[in-house]
Amino acid sequence: MRATLWLVTFWMAMVSAKSKQHSRVDRMWRVQKKSCESNECRHLDLMTNMNCVHECISPTCFTEVYASEPLEDGEIDEYRYNKFLTCVRNDYRLRARRPSKDEL
Repeated sequence: MRATLWLVTFWMAMVSAKSKQHSRVDRMWRVQKKSCESNECRHLDLMTNMNCVHECISPTCFTEVYASEPLEDGEIDEYRYNKFLTCVRNDYRLRARRPSKDEL
């Protein structure tokens, strides 16, 4: 019984640590998404601007996931969105670790 309780506690701590890491990165790209929606892609309708927004958030990830077959107007492709999101999270983590030009 104690071992089971310990394992559950350990697992919950690991999940909590991972979610905190995701939340910081998610906050970063969501801020970028809002900026893209209100600036670079504001001239497009909400239903037609997702390609623009995704490319604005991360041109590299957009090319990797959507460039060969862009979303159609109003299309929702959860599989590719999840691939894009994973790529963006990794991209933002790398950016956070990389020293800025001022620090060099």
